[in-house]
Amino acid sequence: MAPTTCTIALATLELASTAMGLGCCWAGYFNAAATTFPPMLEALALPSGHQSFGAMMVGYPKFTYHRLPTRKMPNITWRMG
Repeated sequence: MAPTTCTIALATLELASTAMGLGCCWAGYFNAAATTFPPMLEALALPSGHQSFGAMMVGYPKFTYHRLPTRKMPNITWRMG
């Protein structure tokens, strides 16, 4: 269950960081290296039996957006039955 739990934790971190004015980005390539690339495994020096299930970069964004982009109203037809 660890991969699923970590994905939920990272998704929550993504939402929380945005609410706190931070920017974030999932670090999939980092996580791939953290699980397969020997120099990265050595640099991380995780305890025996431990592994990385996810990674995210968090920081202060260079650009901020003050509103959502404008969009055309969707053409929706509701039908019952």
